[in-house]
Amino acid sequence: MAEVLNMLVPITCVMWFCGISCFVGGWLCLGRADGKGAGFVVAMGGLSATLASFISLAIYAPSNSIIEGGPVGVPTTAALFVICPIIYGLVLTSFGFHAYNGWDGRSQGWLALYFGLTALFFQWYFWGSNFWQVMNFTWVVALFATAAANLTKWPILKFLGAWLIVACGLFSLLFASLSLGMGWIW
Repeated sequence: MAEVLNMLVPITCVMWFCGISCFVGGWLCLGRADGKGAGFVVAMGGLSATLASFISLAIYAPSNSIIEGGPVGVPTTAALFVICPIIYGLVLTSFGFHAYNGWDGRSQGWLALYFGLTALFFQWYFWGSNFWQVMNFTWVVALFATAAANLTKWPILKFLGAWLIVACGLFSLLFASLSLGMGWIW
């Protein structure tokens, strides 16, 4: 039981860091934030999410138990469960550095396409939990939209900005804040 309670904080921290990065990144995509300021926030949020994921992986990798209970259950082992947040943290860190330095977005597009395919593959992995299926699917859409915005001439940047703010950013921030504040057990 103590392990379940201890795992609540790292998972919600990762969601909070990813949420703030997506929220600010969405404003950047909509042209409402500058690349230097917003890029720094996105990169630091992504880096923090990645580090929190690696810390969670190091602490909870030996655990092979299914964590259930509360409104949301972690579908399987903690070691595999944190792979997707590592992917999201790395993409956000890359997105932030690209925006901050004004780099060409094609490399970001290829990274997002690769990680989008990986996250799509992991969609089956979350089959046991409706919440994690929806959460992962919001990221799959965001990653493929990022790839399309950077690799094609499709006018999808406004959709991506709105999607990052609402579906990825606010949803992650809201759930992470509620679960920490209410002490939900996963």
